[in-house]
Order: sequence, then structure tokens, then C-alpha cells
Amino acid sequence: MDTVDIFDLSTIKGTKIIRNVFRGEEQYGLFIIGFDNSVRTGTFDDLIMSIVLSGIRMNFLKKCLVDTEEELSQCQEEIARDGSVLDHIGDKDYLTNLPNRRGFFAKAYDLLKMHFKEGTYAVVAYIDMDSLKNINAIHGHDEGDHAVKRVADILGEVFGKNSICGRIRGDEFAVIEVTEEEDKAEEFRIEMARQNNKLLMENTKYLNHLIYSICEFDYEESLSLREMLKETDDNLKNMRRMETLGK
Repeated sequence: MDTVDIFDLSTIKGTKIIRNVFRGEEQYGLFIIGFDNSVRTGTFDDLIMSIVLSGIRMNFLKKCLVDTEEELSQCQEEIARDGSVLDHIGDKDYLTNLPNRRGFFAKAYDLLKMHFKEGTYAVVAYIDMDSLKNINAIHGHDEGDHAVKRVADILGEVFGKNSICGRIRGDEFAVIEVTEEEDKAEEFRIEMARQNNKLLMENTKYLNHLIYSICEFDYEESLSLREMLKETDDNLKNMRRMETLGK
């Protein structure tokens, strides 16, 4: 195939030079230049080619900078809004001052090891802020942060100082308590229902709705924290399904 079958060079006067334009191993295209012999001196075309390539590289670096800034912004947003990213940094959730996922599990294992024995019961709860994403999307993350803090305060009121409460994900909390009182879980359920209704009524701008699961386990030597959390989580998933069907 001849060059004239690809390019119309009739409008380019003088000496015509075609150069490949590369960035690394990627070809961007071809650079075609034509100029009169009277102005062509030495490596004039190399100089012009260098200018063109510098422009391409500059444009590429600007694009990389924009992409990097967007990625950094997303990472900062995720770190600021999702406690799960902070699981590997310390053991406390920055927003609520509760244990984060890492801190919660460490404290929960210690609690069970020291106090879960014959004649005691373990109460495990999962609490999901079902409407947090909508609050963030519609009213902004500052309002979402306020809603998270409010829920943390409510959990403190419901479960008290004898429980370990942690923010294990951006919109999810977990609680564990070891007690000698049988049916303590039912007391927590009643109080959670009362506080949840109160929470729904106290804000006119949006619904801060909680879905929660509270399970109670008799002591068994072979019963692990993982098994208790799984059963509680499965129960929470069923609660979500019921909520979805109800809608």
C-alpha cells in the first residue's frame, strides 16, 4: 500500500516527513510535516518532533495526575466514611470512639475467654443502619456522620457499660455481653425497639432506621465466637429479607 492511499499529502507543500509518534511502547499515531527547503536546517524536524512529543507527554501526565487525584479522593472518602478500611490501623473507630472491627473482635475474644463459663449466657447483637447510604447521598456525609454518632449513643443507652460495642463496618455495629441473667436478650430487644421508634420520630429530615438481630447463647465449651456471630448475622439477613418483602 502506498502512502498516498492512506494520506492526502497534496495540501502539504515542500519536503514531507512522516514520523511515528510513540509513548513508551504505545503508538499514538503519525506526525506529518512539510516545509520549504529554504527554512530546513540540520535537525529542524527532530526539534519540532521533540516539541510535539513533549506536548503529548505533558497531556498524558496531566491525565495521570487527574486520575491519581480522583483515586486519592476516593480512598480518602472511603477511609473517612467506612470504618472497615481502618481495621488495620489501631483498634478504635475515629467517628464514634467505639472499637473498630479489629478492636471489637480482640475485646470479644478476651471477654469470652475470661467470663464465658458454666452458668453464664452470651448475648450477641448486630445492628445495621439501613438508611445510612440514603442519608449520605441526599443530605451529605456530615449529616451521615451525625446519624452514626446518634446510633452509637443509643447503643450505649441500650446495652450499657457491661457490653462491648463496636462499629465493625461503616453502617454496622456489633455488641457482645456475657451475663448470668437468662433471657437478657429479650430485655435488649424490647429496649432496642423502643429506642428505634424514638430514633425514627426525632428527625423530620430523614429516617434513621435500624435493623437489628439479638441472640442469646447458653454456655457450651465447644461454642465459638465465630458460630455465635454467624447465627446472629444469618438472623439479621432474614430480618433484612423481611424488611424488603414488607416494602
